[in-house]
Amino acid sequence: MKVVLYFTNAIATGSFQGETRILNIPSRLEQFRRVLDKYPEHEFVIVGCRTATAITDPTTYEYTDPDGRLKYVYLDPSASAERYVEVILKETPAIAVAMSNTSSGVDWNTLRDSIIANALNEKGIRTIAHSFAARIFMSKSQTHDVLKALGFLVADGFSVSMSLYNVEKNNPMIASNVYKDGVRYALMKLRYPVLIKDSTGSNSEGIFIVHSPEEAVQKLDSIEGAGNLYTIEEMIQGEQFGTEIHGVRGNYVVVPPFRLSTNAEGISVGSSNCKIGPVTDEKYNIPALQEMLLRLAYTTGLEGTAEIDLVFSEDKWWIIEVNPRSSGLSNLASASQMKYPAESVVDPVLDTKHKMSDVQFTKCIQLPIGEVTDEQLEELKQLPHFWTAFIYSNPYIHFGNLVLNGFESEAEILDYVRELNGRLPEVITEDIVKLVERTIQAV
Repeated sequence: MKVVLYFTNAIATGSFQGETRILNIPSRLEQFRRVLDKYPEHEFVIVGCRTATAITDPTTYEYTDPDGRLKYVYLDPSASAERYVEVILKETPAIAVAMSNTSSGVDWNTLRDSIIANALNEKGIRTIAHSFAARIFMSKSQTHDVLKALGFLVADGFSVSMSLYNVEKNNPMIASNVYKDGVRYALMKLRYPVLIKDSTGSNSEGIFIVHSPEEAVQKLDSIEGAGNLYTIEEMIQGEQFGTEIHGVRGNYVVVPPFRLSTNAEGISVGSSNCKIGPVTDEKYNIPALQEMLLRLAYTTGLEGTAEIDLVFSEDKWWIIEVNPRSSGLSNLASASQMKYPAESVVDPVLDTKHKMSDVQFTKCIQLPIGEVTDEQLEELKQLPHFWTAFIYSNPYIHFGNLVLNGFESEAEILDYVRELNGRLPEVITEDIVKLVERTIQAV
């Protein structure tokens, strides 16, 4: 059977030219070989663009499979949904599976992937992709309103249209902005601190924390971009977690959650935080959380990989955000199952014996790492608990992470990180050790 795995990404190709260094270890190609080994009876075609670093890397760009079971077809990031459909149909697949991934600026890749899936369905191709209804998660404002209507616990809050908030600036007929008065009144009814979020932002971009109605008004007054929609929510005080849902209707894996470190403002920033888990302590009532997230998946039509941001407060689970795509948590969530992200997408589709009750989880950790040399990377690869490393670096920005797995407890993880600090102090620094300590002791 021929399987097409496809993904879109609207980031311009030029974003990764010049001095940019992108490195996945093992490479995405090496990771995908595990899929090939698991399913020798199938052929795979990967259709997408080179700017999706969560799925491809430079080792795949000119790859030719000597066995003829793996093929890459690259399209320009500007390619339309219609172009994707045309290319995928030429491959005559039995099934097409979306591998939706994150984007910078606007979190919208899943929307195009679902449009492609709908068009392929109309042509008689079976598809696995997030339902078009999942487009609500592109907007934090819609996410908040829909989750609340479905009975999930979400923070109190409301959305603000900046075009209405600033309408008097471009309309001399308006002497007084009644909408702005309404926003200021609503701000007085919230409990502080409060989060102000760009409703379509991604990767923790465009998030501000304010501590009073007056500060909230000052922040709104300073925001540029008259057409933007912003979400204003109370900041739930509690332990911050993240998790992922993998799978398809009738065959989901809800990974137990991972504890997330936070910065001085209490916000978890994905590129620089520490993630540890999965958490299984009885006090968190993980089975109830998994049932809750299964209901979320079935209700909103999630199929593939979806990231869920959570807070555990007053013995209850609150949903903060839903991202129907791969995320900065994907390497870790898959590592907890001794898998790579591609396996987490493919297994529920092709392995008919793959059931959530069969999945065994192992403790693991994801650490932020700075610039590393090739020699240091080679030494990291030889570690007994090494699973993956990712590096993205150019003259303007750097971020990277290291995933270690195969532990039995958080105490064992902390001991191992301290040991690595002694062996590789330039990579696993004292600051990283302290970050891990704070994350574990935050309970």
